[in-house]
Amino acid sequence: MDNTKITQNSQEFGDVIAKEIVRLIQNEIEEKASCYIAVSGGSTPVPVFKILGSDPYLNKIDWSRVHVFFIDERCVEPESKENNFQSCYYHWLKNIKEIRYHRINGWIDPDTAAQEYENDIAKTIPSKGAIPSFDLIFMGIGNDGHIASLFPEYDFDNKDQGLVRHVVVDSKIQDRITMTIPLLNNAKNRIFGIIGYSKKKIYSDLLSSKNTNYPVSHLLSSDATDLWVLQ
Repeated sequence: MDNTKITQNSQEFGDVIAKEIVRLIQNEIEEKASCYIAVSGGSTPVPVFKILGSDPYLNKIDWSRVHVFFIDERCVEPESKENNFQSCYYHWLKNIKEIRYHRINGWIDPDTAAQEYENDIAKTIPSKGAIPSFDLIFMGIGNDGHIASLFPEYDFDNKDQGLVRHVVVDSKIQDRITMTIPLLNNAKNRIFGIIGYSKKKIYSDLLSSKNTNYPVSHLLSSDATDLWVLQ
């Protein structure tokens, strides 16, 4: 957790992360002509999506070479305001017609949706050590330290997680589709966005090795290059 940047407001938070996302995408396109990224939902990514979906970022890179996946999704109707895809699409993707996005079909049978998305990832993303490896994952964390849709009640000791799972989040009374720890830990680069006192407290606890029961602590064993951006 050596690479950390502190920002003073939402605009700076968005600028710092957007610039880093574009830099990493440009590097990957130069190296292998394509880039595979995954993003999370919630409120944390919105300032970043707004910037990526506006000038000058619209023309900074060849977006047709970029594949965008989603870390998790709520099992709701496709047009629901709770749908993670909708926020990303409204603020960013709709402005870049050539970008290739891979949506989770959370409105169909959840187990089927999870398997279909795992198949899509496996056939699209190059693997490292038999597990697909995203070039970049951008995610936030919850006030309880959850990541993706892996909440404190999730069975992190389950060795048969697969890449994508249908989970029932008891605390939210909701079905969700989510990427799992093995997939999240196999990325080349990751950016964590941390906004608000409670989430910065979790970050502080992680630094001092306190309360390692936070779900996010399961991501600290990765050899990914991580950037933590705090506001």
